[in-house]
Amino acid sequence: MRFVVPSVDLTKYRPALSATKLLTKQLCEQRGIVPVSIARGVLIVAMVEPEKADALRSELEIFTGMKIEVVRASAEEIAETIKSCYGDVS
Repeated sequence: MRFVVPSVDLTKYRPALSATKLLTKQLCEQRGIVPVSIARGVLIVAMVEPEKADALRSELEIFTGMKIEVVRASAEEIAETIKSCYGDVS
């Protein structure tokens, strides 16, 4: 049985500041992810291939101390969102 992973259009949705504060620009660039929001104590993270997120999810849960849910977004949208949310800060 396959689970359908929701998608987010990052060209139309600006990530919450509370979410982007939890992950560094460097981590986001290295892992190809961007934090999107926090809902009911769960950090929502966008990535290109959420089906392969198990190891990354565990790493992020340890890093943030929060449960992690993943959504799908394109690599281009993720890269642009990292630039717009984090700027030149490393």
